[in-house]
Amino acid sequence: MLGKKIKISLKKAQNKMNMISMVIIFFVLMCAASMIIYLISSMTGSKSHLLDFACSSNLKYENTNANNIMNTNILLVLRNDGKGMITFDGNITNEKGNYKLSRVVYFNYEYFNSRSFILREKTSTLSKRDTIPNGLFEERYFPTDTFYVAPIDNIKNALLIGNRLSPVLICITD
Repeated sequence: MLGKKIKISLKKAQNKMNMISMVIIFFVLMCAASMIIYLISSMTGSKSHLLDFACSSNLKYENTNANNIMNTNILLVLRNDGKGMITFDGNITNEKGNYKLSRVVYFNYEYFNSRSFILREKTSTLSKRDTIPNGLFEERYFPTDTFYVAPIDNIKNALLIGNRLSPVLICITD
């Protein structure tokens, strides 16, 4: 009789241990799954940080020391699916001559950190009026692969958009 009670007690203890082991395994699996989901979402970039607006501006860039002037109208469009485009329509003057600038640059962009974004897969479509030599625009005027967007505190819905070197545009959004 005593042996039977010990066997029953041992069986209950084993069942409790099995239950505790299953709970621990379940907890570890849930933690591992959460970590994997977090890593995948951080590697692919969070869509919640992506922007959705369009703005236009006139940009005049002038470096008189290098006889380098760009005067162009810009239309910047950023969508919350990570796609964007920027159109340029204007003129460039530098030491090699005067050129007509007329192109659209399409790109994908990703959130990088606190106000910074990375451009991916840039492709340009040139109009027949664009006379800039191959590579000159990308080398001198649009070499960047990152941009930043910062709110302007004193102006409602105003964003300052720039690259690593300087601010470029101020956009007012809805």
